[in-house]
Amino acid sequence: MTRIALALLTLPLLASPAGAATPYDGLRVELRRTSPARIAPGDPVQVTARLVNRSDRAVEVVKPSDGSEMGWREPWVYFTAERTRPDGVVEPVPKGLVGRCGLYDYDWTKDVVRLAPGASIELNTWIPEPSRMLALDGVGRVAIRMHYAFGMAPGKGHLGTPPERRPAPMAGVAPFEVVSDPVEVTIASPLTLEARLRPGAPALRAGKPTRLAALFDLAIVNTSDRPVEVRTPGTPTTFRLEARPDGVVVGVEGPPPSSAWSAS
Repeated sequence: MTRIALALLTLPLLASPAGAATPYDGLRVELRRTSPARIAPGDPVQVTARLVNRSDRAVEVVKPSDGSEMGWREPWVYFTAERTRPDGVVEPVPKGLVGRCGLYDYDWTKDVVRLAPGASIELNTWIPEPSRMLALDGVGRVAIRMHYAFGMAPGKGHLGTPPERRPAPMAGVAPFEVVSDPVEVTIASPLTLEARLRPGAPALRAGKPTRLAALFDLAIVNTSDRPVEVRTPGTPTTFRLEARPDGVVVGVEGPPPSSAWSAS
């Protein structure tokens, strides 16, 4: 049986907009990674998270519910991440393409709870795993953070009452945000298909077939530290071209190889 070590990581509350201390300075988002530290592209990244009151006084907070992950209601609970690519370049990880219905639990006022010193609430009950909310399909070392924000959600329709009309426990509470320390995962693939647009490639036109070879130079690159068996160039293989809002994706599919050559 494989044993997975869990690391508990925290980061102090971000400063309030005015820079002054607030009763919420003792809140922490404690994020744990429960999936392996090294995965392949497409594998899930799983976490657990809690909002913990590490202060010596009780505070009122709002429990997440349906719609919190989209910023449609209070609180807004979401992930951000940075990827360090194999070439050392650090880049933000874009949001994933999330599809869901428009119904959500708009009445957040019923979810206000009093959090005693040392007490906590779960945050990931209604929040999908990071691999569903972020585009984690690129290779590299990824640092993921969870955010818990009150009074900062973009909203959708009925977000709730303005600060001066909120129910008594949250009346006048200034917007605040708590951010976890990052949990890291390495996404690695031994083989990478590189597609480079050919100079002078013809424009794509609807209804007009175009040979892939006229558009791209394709190469399979072994990014690991050991030889990998791949299909021979003559083996029947299907290349798939997929257009996305963030670019064009080229995929390769085919039957198990009857013969193989070593890509080192």
